[in-house]
Amino acid sequence: MKSIVGVDVSKDTFDVFVLEHGKHRQFLNTKSGFKQFWSYLLKLDIHKPQACMEATGLYWENLAEYLHKKGAIVFVVNARRIKGFAMSEHKRTKTDKVDAGVIARFCRAHIAELKSWCPPSAEVRKLQSLTRQLDSLKGDRARQLVRLQSALLCSEVSESIKNYIKFLNGSINKMEEAIGILIQKDKPIEKQYDLAISIKGVGPVTASTVLAECRLFREFSDRRQVTAFAGLDVSEFLSGSSIHMKPRLSKRGNSRIRKAMYMAAVCAKRHNPTIRTFYNKLLDNGKTKMQAIGACMRKLLEIIFAVVKSGKRFDPKHVQNLSKQQSLVA
Repeated sequence: MKSIVGVDVSKDTFDVFVLEHGKHRQFLNTKSGFKQFWSYLLKLDIHKPQACMEATGLYWENLAEYLHKKGAIVFVVNARRIKGFAMSEHKRTKTDKVDAGVIARFCRAHIAELKSWCPPSAEVRKLQSLTRQLDSLKGDRARQLVRLQSALLCSEVSESIKNYIKFLNGSINKMEEAIGILIQKDKPIEKQYDLAISIKGVGPVTASTVLAECRLFREFSDRRQVTAFAGLDVSEFLSGSSIHMKPRLSKRGNSRIRKAMYMAAVCAKRHNPTIRTFYNKLLDNGKTKMQAIGACMRKLLEIIFAVVKSGKRFDPKHVQNLSKQQSLVA
């Protein structure tokens, strides 16, 4: 069996645990840190490691691509599975060092069923880059618009902000145009995009963002994996009779998808009969408006996944049958 390496990635560093040698090391989450990690493996006479890491946030992507280019076998695993495995080992301590060891042992136990990770295509990566820049530009514009409302601004500052907003508007238009051109030129992306926007409430920005961040759903086989990747899965906190916290969204996942799904859910609860009925039912059952919106975000993402995987445009009359046949929609 090839050497298994568990990798726990955070913003600034990543911890590794080489299962074969029982060794732990920490490296910087930078290009130089990647090189030091690879040199460390070569010193251990490991030339083609099987590296396993969690699919949480965005910090793992550069390391995964680096290892893939070096010829390593990379596994990117749903964080919920790692958490469940840790619970099965009765782990009460949670540190980056411990997590790396848990990930390595999980990989050893489930390696026969794990699917190796491959980087997204150049087109998908470009779509991801464009949608992220669009989101950043819109965020900047929103902040400047808020500043413009202040009555304390002198005329020079006010004029400067207005010019900056005008510049941002132009940049936003260019990004939206570039996204549209890319979608039209790439048939697989265009097909999934057309399917996604057939759902009322899912607009161009939501569709392009979800497809980019989920990499056309190629790495997901069921709805639970998708909702966990987005951090829209539900976490429960129960312990004995004294600790009983309300279930809530884990938010341990891709925040860009959650942001896109929030805006889509707000729109869909007004214009999509399926989501509107679902939302009102939750309110009738005592859920707060924010809890209901969170559930609609998850429901809508599941529907997008179901529609894309089925290859059929959204039809509210058939959505329940679709969920039963594919086990995609809750």
